[in-house]
Amino acid sequence: MRHDRNWLLIDDNWDIPQLDIEVWLAKFHEKCLGQSVFEVFDTILVISRSGVELAVATQEYTETLAIPSLKES
Repeated sequence: MRHDRNWLLIDDNWDIPQLDIEVWLAKFHEKCLGQSVFEVFDTILVISRSGVELAVATQEYTETLAIPSLKES
């Protein structure tokens, strides 16, 4: 039985130069749509290598969000 929502969390830790998040998110979203990934996952979340941005992709939209620092100021 499928849950109400099914999310996938990805940690971007590849040992390659980091691409512009908006550029790769658009390409990633296009690939996910083409491979029907959103039939399995409602939301895909990708934590940037730097740990300061979160890319969000659903079938309908993409967005990037800032991840607040938990370090003391």
